[in-house]
Amino acid sequence: MNSGDDAKYRLRIAVGFCGEAERNFNRSEWRACVDDAQLAVENAAKALISCFHPAARTHEPDNELQDILDTHKNLPADVMTAISTVIACCQSLGWEEHVRTPPPLSNLWRGAGGEVTRRTPWELFGEPEAKNALQKAREAIQNAEHVVEHFCLTPPPSPAPGL
Repeated sequence: MNSGDDAKYRLRIAVGFCGEAERNFNRSEWRACVDDAQLAVENAAKALISCFHPAARTHEPDNELQDILDTHKNLPADVMTAISTVIACCQSLGWEEHVRTPPPLSNLWRGAGGEVTRRTPWELFGEPEAKNALQKAREAIQNAEHVVEHFCLTPPPSPAPGL
C-alpha cells in the first residue's frame, strides 16, 4: 500500500463529489446536493486517515480521525487543527445524512425510518441544509488537501511514545 497514493485518490474522490454537490446546488437539487456533499466529507476524512493507515470501511470516519489525534500527539499544530476541523465536518454531515439521502425504498431509506414518517428524501432537505452541507464539504476538502500535501512530502510521524 502506498499511503500517499491512497490519500490522493480519496482526495480526488472527495473533490469529484463536491463538484457534483455544487452542480446539484445550482440546479436546486437539495437532496442530491446533501448526498454528494456527505460523500465528499467522508472521502476527505478517509484521505486524511490514509496518510496514517488504511481507512476502514465506514461512513463514520470521525472516530478514526479522533484516534489519530489521540495517538499522534506530536503532530504539527496546523495539522492537528485541520484534522479537528474535518472531524467537526464529519460529525455535522455524517451517517445520519447518509441514510436520509438515498432513494426511497432502498434498504438504507427503510432503516432511516422514511417509511414510518412518510417523508420522502426530497422533503427532508431544503436550500439551507444543502448550503450548509456544501460549505462543510468545501471546508473538509480544503483541510484534507493541507494535510495530504504535508504528508505526501513528509511521512507521518510515529505515534507518541507509550501509546
